[in-house]
Formats: sequence, structure tokens, C-alpha cells
Amino acid sequence: MLSAPSRTLRLLCATGALAAATAAGGPLLAQSASAATSKKANRSAAKADLVVRDLGVGFLDGAVRIDGRVVNAGSLAAGKSAVSVAVSTDAVLDASDELLQDVLVSKIGAGASRAFGARVPLSDQLPAGTYYLLVCADGGLAVRETSEANNCASQQFVAGAED
Repeated sequence: MLSAPSRTLRLLCATGALAAATAAGGPLLAQSASAATSKKANRSAAKADLVVRDLGVGFLDGAVRIDGRVVNAGSLAAGKSAVSVAVSTDAVLDASDELLQDVLVSKIGAGASRAFGARVPLSDQLPAGTYYLLVCADGGLAVRETSEANNCASQQFVAGAED
């Protein structure tokens, strides 16, 4: 993310300026400046971290039933967000995947979880083949997180196969 390097740069510049001031003003200034810099770094590192857990998937009559939990593994609460459900030819969410539905999820405290569930229609025009149903916490990227790479869970399925 672009914001993280610029924050680091500001902290490094502030530390450099304080080191120069310390040479002129003494070690007490360096101690308090170092503590302030450390507190600022800790605040910027504290974020939510949303992860899909306990994913259950069931296929019936041209639809899929999904159930699971969104867990906030981060150190700060996460505001309202959505679980996005998509179909993909691989297990990685990208722009080529078909978004099927968003399921709204209310605020989740740090260390807490929220259950979700939905019946999502599948297109009967899906060509025969192997696909992945991707279920991604914070699909709209509404929540600042420590990691966006751990938001999705997936379930492989075959379309057009004879029973």
C-alpha cells in the first residue's frame, strides 16, 4: 500500500530532525521524542483484520447456500462491511471473476466474530467446468486492515457435471 511507506518516511524524517535537535538540546529531548515516535508507530500499526472462517457451502436448485463467520483477528474494531461472493476459474479473487452477491456484515469488535449466511443464485449459463466459489470478507475494501491477502475462503465445484 502506498500509505505505509510515506508514514515510515515521515517517522524517519522526524527521528532524524530530533537526533539533530538532541545534539544541541540534550538526551531528555531524545527520550521523549523517541517515546512519541514509538506511540505514533504503534497507533498506525493497529488495524482490523477480517478473515472468513467456518465456511459452509451447499448447492441446490441453481443456487448456493453459504454460511460462515467473519472473524476480526486485528487489534481494532471493524466498521460495517460486506462479504462478497464470486465465481472464479481459480482460487484467487481478481477483476475477471463474476461477483454474484454482497452480504452485509455489521461492525465487528477486535477479537470478535459475526455470523453470515445467504442463498446466492448461480447462473444456468455457466459453461461446464471446474470453478471456485470465493467468499471474501470486506469485499468492498471498506475496512483498513493489517492484511487484505487473508480475506477469502474458497470452495471448488464442478458445473455441468452429470449426477
